[in-house]
Amino acid sequence: MEKQNSGGCVRNTSSVAGLQYIGEPQIAHTAPKAAITQFTNTAAVLYVQKASGRVRLKTVVPGLLITALVLAFANDYAGGGEGGFWSAREQHVPMGSARDVAHAELFWCSDEAGYKTGPSTVISWIPPVGRGHVA
Repeated sequence: MEKQNSGGCVRNTSSVAGLQYIGEPQIAHTAPKAAITQFTNTAAVLYVQKASGRVRLKTVVPGLLITALVLAFANDYAGGGEGGFWSAREQHVPMGSARDVAHAELFWCSDEAGYKTGPSTVISWIPPVGRGHVA
């Protein structure tokens, strides 16, 4: 990307869990997500200078969204089954979907976002919660 005139876009996906404690001790999930975000931010600064802005980097940071993986773990997080899980989720994050993440990722790599590199875009923010709460 650095050598070609058109440059390029590196798009990474992280997690709100990499930005803040979400109420569950998911260290194996949160530490790599935080690293992805910081890697992207640092590399964005370096490549703005090194490639004259032709190489852009961006991290999209989704919160808890309705996906097949989340549905598979709903009982573990809510104890009351899938219905209880979604009811609790809606109290914290009443919006946002996997489709929203896909649209954000497409936008940030499009020509329309050619001016933007670095800081993360958060999709479906989760407010800070205490231990034992569904996030």
